[in-house]
Amino acid sequence: MIAAAIHDRELGAFAEWQPRYAKHGIATFPVVIDGAGKRPAVKGYLKVGSILSQELARRFPANDAFGFALGRRSQITVLDVDTNDERTLSDALARHGASPLIVRSGSGNWQAWYRHCGEGRHVRPWGHDLPIDVLGGGYVVAPPSAGARGRYQIVQGSLDDLPRLPPLLALDFLDGQTKPLQPRQQRLWRPSATASVTTAFGAPACATRFAVRLRTPCSTSPAPVTRRSSCRHFPRPR
Repeated sequence: MIAAAIHDRELGAFAEWQPRYAKHGIATFPVVIDGAGKRPAVKGYLKVGSILSQELARRFPANDAFGFALGRRSQITVLDVDTNDERTLSDALARHGASPLIVRSGSGNWQAWYRHCGEGRHVRPWGHDLPIDVLGGGYVVAPPSAGARGRYQIVQGSLDDLPRLPPLLALDFLDGQTKPLQPRQQRLWRPSATASVTTAFGAPACATRFAVRLRTPCSTSPAPVTRRSSCRHFPRPR
């Protein structure tokens, strides 16, 4: 165990949470956050695998921030809402589909996590007036990392929701450029027949303030999502 290996040295967020993310197949690495910004603490961070991630947790036991690679390795795409305005988040969820896992950064901005479907990394794809990025590549700082202004925190859901992440909807700027899931990805991300997915499929997450704000009707019998359609970028829900 990592804690036993470092004896009485205090664990930072990275060493404490590395095993929890690893349990869900996500390889994390240490991140430095200071007055100059945020940056990975190691080289080759986008290629860090499970074994190296565990070794890094031993080498950086007191590091209080960490992240992981988005896209193919983690099978996660983040809708990054770069404002603390909750209305912008709610509008984004209404357009792109609800996510069971919402994160708030140390500066108060928002992340909604989705299943990766080959979206790639797109900064301000709808123009600079809309502060939203689609991050299907690069890396993301993960909760509960300590940021310059506060801790990243999961405000809706938990890591146990990772197998039930839905795909992003209404990515009109892609124009059909997304790639289909590979067979191994389909096996890893086979949707549960009973899992709540998104408002577009009639299965909202009803117990959150975001669903209430969107006035989404609750359903106890969500429509099943087939593997064939699980990564298609559907049009905007009406």
